[in-house]
Amino acid sequence: MTWTRDAFTSRIKNLDAARKKYYELLGWRKTIFQDAELPAGEIYVDNNEDCIIQIAHALNGQKSQIILIYGDAGIGKSCFRREMEAELRNDPVIGKKYMFIVIDDPGKYTDLQVLRLIGSELNIDFESKWNNREAVASMILKRLLDNFIEKKVQTIIILDEAQKLSLNSLDTLKQFSDLEYAGIKICRIILLGTPEIFKKLSSPLMEPFIDRILIKFELKGFNFKETAEYIARWIAYSKNEEFKGVDGTAIYPFTPDAVEKIFQLSKGHPRTIRKLCALSIDVRLENPKGIEIDSNIVEEAVKRLI
Repeated sequence: MTWTRDAFTSRIKNLDAARKKYYELLGWRKTIFQDAELPAGEIYVDNNEDCIIQIAHALNGQKSQIILIYGDAGIGKSCFRREMEAELRNDPVIGKKYMFIVIDDPGKYTDLQVLRLIGSELNIDFESKWNNREAVASMILKRLLDNFIEKKVQTIIILDEAQKLSLNSLDTLKQFSDLEYAGIKICRIILLGTPEIFKKLSSPLMEPFIDRILIKFELKGFNFKETAEYIARWIAYSKNEEFKGVDGTAIYPFTPDAVEKIFQLSKGHPRTIRKLCALSIDVRLENPKGIEIDSNIVEEAVKRLI
């Protein structure tokens, strides 16, 4: 496929107009490589299925207390968290046995506000006078225990961006994980964060917390095959088509050598893959001598990567 004078010419200086023509030629109906990891779910589940199996097994047992999942920024922790949560909720045993509390970014809140968020999910009506962190934590512990005794419901608290939690908050979560009744753990904690969390856990004060970590799992980037699949899924998504596999057509306009270069430069990190693909499209639009995006264009795009 080549550009035609009517479809697209070098006279088009407006990038948005050029993008519109480019999308039309390729049959893309949705914005591509710009939003969250919309088409990545199945890849994440396949890539990290062992982690989800371990978590499910632990939640069905009596020993699990704290589960720590970590990976570099941009590796896809939030996408993995959504897929993990969906699988656990849909599990016929875990889904009935537990209630789920999810805090996406605790760094936006104070220690007290994080506790209040957890408490509100437990339907605790805090009065304005409850501004003491220890008192609020005690109320949460009581509600967790009451829910188990009265309703036979256990609780999973999931915190994304856990590296932003303070030492005080981590210690409070440890207290929640210690709660048990008749030998049954009532509250399980799942933390997702970057390796920065280990700097906080290196404090001598955190030794009791570390002792309670049952599962520690590192999320890895995509391999080459998964990187190609990720790009192909985005393209199928943009065309409103069902993903049917990876071949030269599925990744078009990216050439195989472009995908190889994207994999090498991104190290398989989904966020970086998206950015490189989007920037490569911009470079192509600024130099409208064809439709295909090859490794030379990707090398130019990486210079713009922030």
